[in-house]
Amino acid sequence: MAGNIIVQIKNKINAAVIAHRVNTDPGLWTFAANTWYKLMEPWTPFDTGLLMDEVLIEPKQIYYVMNYATYVYHGDHMNFQTQHHPLACSHWDKAAEPTQLPKLKQAMQGYINTRLKL
Repeated sequence: MAGNIIVQIKNKINAAVIAHRVNTDPGLWTFAANTWYKLMEPWTPFDTGLLMDEVLIEPKQIYYVMNYATYVYHGDHMNFQTQHHPLACSHWDKAAEPTQLPKLKQAMQGYINTRLKL
């Protein structure tokens, strides 16, 4: 005769509340943008440093404010200097993803665990 198994969950987890808190916390997303900015630095073109220095970071956003930033970002046929940033290229965020995205996720999880305490 087969026995019955009863599973009780004593602490209810409200996934919708947790997801809302994570998605709307400006501190988390500012932290994420700052972290991503730093992680993709080796891929970001660097000549005089103005592109890297003139940046506005907001929750979920990194703005390279130099008037030539868009041109450089899409500069697929540009010859980037690699003296300061050895991996410098166009579309630097995409180029950084394979190795740096796991680091970003880990940093964000640490923020969620310690600061949001979820």
